[in-house]
Amino acid sequence: MSRFSTFLAAAALASGLALLPAAASADALAGAWTLGIGKDDAGCSVTFAVNGTETAGSVASAGGCSDAAGSIARWRVVGKNLNLLSPSGALIAFLKPAGENRYEGQRVKDSRKVVLSR
Repeated sequence: MSRFSTFLAAAALASGLALLPAAASADALAGAWTLGIGKDDAGCSVTFAVNGTETAGSVASAGGCSDAAGSIARWRVVGKNLNLLSPSGALIAFLKPAGENRYEGQRVKDSRKVVLSR
């Protein structure tokens, strides 16, 4: 950690501000997750794979996903956000870190809540 970032962290803690979570890495995202869309969705199993980059990969459904969740085929990290994409690359949902191993956000087409957790 550089002296400047150490200074910023100390200043944030001293002032009572919470530090923002770090951007997700591909290695941290790879593997099995539970994806839920909407408040009544129990979720389904999906697997994130890394496709040779540090910021993007593919998503495979393990079955039992609704059509909405099953249409997600790719993921991409943009800053601290996690974008879920269709096979053609269209944005389906955007998520933000919401704790360890949890992301929350909303689906673009209808603003339904999207939760990704493990």
